[in-house]
Amino acid sequence: MRREAGKRLLDAMQRLRTANVPPLTEEEIADEVAAVRAARKATGAAGH
Repeated sequence: MRREAGKRLLDAMQRLRTANVPPLTEEEIADEVAAVRAARKATGAAGH
């Protein structure tokens, strides 16, 4: 399972490089994490 997740991550990174998408700033990453956590909390979903 972890190997598959790693492959998906590497594939996504390659697609972003190919699309010339700039990397997220630390603030943007923190905002994304906060948004996902808030959505999970609102629906009662666990992180796993």
